[in-house]
Parts: sequence; C-alpha cells; structure tokens
Amino acid sequence: MYSRILSSPPDSLLHESYKALRRVSNIYHIKKYSWCIQLCGLLDTIGYSDIMNNDCANSLLSHRNAINRKLRQDLGEAGLNRARVSKSIPHYYPLLSNDFMGEN
Repeated sequence: MYSRILSSPPDSLLHESYKALRRVSNIYHIKKYSWCIQLCGLLDTIGYSDIMNNDCANSLLSHRNAINRKLRQDLGEAGLNRARVSKSIPHYYPLLSNDFMGEN
C-alpha cells in the first residue's frame, strides 16, 4: 500500500491524505494511532529509515525484497522470543521454533 501511495499523483486524494497523515503524525507522535509512525519505527529498526525520509516509490521498490526478508526475520525472532518466555502456553515455543528455523 505504501508503494501505491508513493506512486500516486501528488494531487490525488490518496497522496494528499498520506501527506496530511504525515503532518499530523509529526505533530502528535502517538504510535498507536498512526501507521506512518509504526512503519517508520519498523524501517528504522532494520536500518531502512531513509525509505520513509525519502518518500520515493523507486527507492522503496528497489529495496522491497530486502525489507520484507529482514522484517520477516526480525518479527519471527521476536515472536519466538515471546513464545519462549510465555508462561501461559509453555509448549508453544517448541512447536514454533521448528517452523521458523527452517527445520521442517
């Protein structure tokens, strides 16, 4: 969706709405209510913060596979770590670890 927004004409409703959300997100930096802030945080975590700073569809598309791969890896590891320390479902981690670690 983000690439679609960036590829849209600057005067389109989609692009204008995105720009308005970015402006509001910069003023009211509340992660819970802004997918822009959430995406920016994720990209910053994996070392691709320049994607949000540039707002360039070509830059996003050229790095899309690497971003997806890194996010899948990091989010998968975070999920495994949460499962590892889970007190409510202690048998969950051994089931998941085989799937994410590529052992199946």
